[in-house]
Amino acid sequence: MGRVLGLDEAVSEEVLCAALADATYAANLLTCRRHPDLLRHLLKNPPRRQAEVPVHDLLARAGGALVNWARTGFTHVDEETYQRRVTACERCPELRDAPQSPARRALYTIATLGLDDKSICGKCGCSVVRKARLTSETCPAPDPGEPGMTRWQEPMDRTDDDPPLLDKEE
Repeated sequence: MGRVLGLDEAVSEEVLCAALADATYAANLLTCRRHPDLLRHLLKNPPRRQAEVPVHDLLARAGGALVNWARTGFTHVDEETYQRRVTACERCPELRDAPQSPARRALYTIATLGLDDKSICGKCGCSVVRKARLTSETCPAPDPGEPGMTRWQEPMDRTDDDPPLLDKEE
């Protein structure tokens, strides 16, 4: 890759991994290969890949979420709360496409059956549109502009005794 970028040496393993994982970063490297200052900046600052939530942790979390949801009587939030949550997720830097490894693909295929949106939360690994519907769930990410609140604009320390508004049809 170093030769492709016009360098006298190979790129670091971190840069190579980042370029393989992030098509935008790879394209930016290629675009800047004739601009040494920009290229140097990109090479010194590859995007950090977030570690994926291990599959066994995802399964444990899903089991816990199911138990918590059962405790609420399998209730859903009202449509206004759902839309607010999904909108917050769509704007969140943690939003990811579902991973493509075989085990994860199988897990997310089951979790997102019947859904057009296959996005997941990079922080907790949950299916965004599934999690946003459940009264028992909370966003794991703090709101950067409002201490004590999640990105869903709900208290960080919300308990199951303090669920958001329920859908009247549920």
